[in-house]
Amino acid sequence: MGTALFNEDKFSGITLNPEESKVLLLLGNQKDKYMIMSHKITIHDQKYVVSYDVSGAKAKMDVKSDAMHGAKVTIPLHVKVSINEFTKNEMSSPALTKKVQEEIEKILQKKAEKVVGKLQKANCDFLEIGREAAAYHPSIWKRLKWRQDYKNISINPKVQVEIIHRGIIT
Repeated sequence: MGTALFNEDKFSGITLNPEESKVLLLLGNQKDKYMIMSHKITIHDQKYVVSYDVSGAKAKMDVKSDAMHGAKVTIPLHVKVSINEFTKNEMSSPALTKKVQEEIEKILQKKAEKVVGKLQKANCDFLEIGREAAAYHPSIWKRLKWRQDYKNISINPKVQVEIIHRGIIT
């Protein structure tokens, strides 16, 4: 099960898996009340499983003119997480907590980039970048032929993760 991506009112043939769908919701500031995620991570050649609840997320959109792509969009995404489970009982170490935070950040960054790529391939403006450009950046909007140019604009998510709570550690 996942999310079907539409180009206007037609199915594009491209879907997001459940994990990618969660990242899409984070990028679009549409996080549900509860959002639990889990990843396998490696730190110092040790394999761990980390599960966490996304306690809060805030994405902003920064649209600028770009000579090569027509528009350059940066989406800083700040994600606050509460660790629910961690496979080793070592989470009390600040150094390990920082590494876990960095690993979650890397995973979410990679997934966000993949999601944006799929959105553009599907020509699906779920994040409403066109609406943002039309409303707040009319000079950029007027230069673009949105239906054709959307696939080629530069969209860069920038994920930052903050561990705000370390709950149940097993």
